[in-house]
Amino acid sequence: MLSVISWRCDCDLHVKAMYETNGMTTVRCPDPKGKCKITHTVGGKVSHMWVETADQVWTAQNVAPFIVSPS
Repeated sequence: MLSVISWRCDCDLHVKAMYETNGMTTVRCPDPKGKCKITHTVGGKVSHMWVETADQVWTAQNVAPFIVSPS
């Protein structure tokens, strides 16, 4: 079953992820400047990730570079 979760990182970046509800995945903040090293644990295998821009548009991100530990 696919699920979607969103969170606001400590650096104030708003992130949304789609995931399969089995396993656990730890993802690093997709901060475009690469300065934020905060991680977030998702209760499943992350397949898609988006970041909200300043003009409130969700922009797709390649999730692979941000996965710290896959399920």
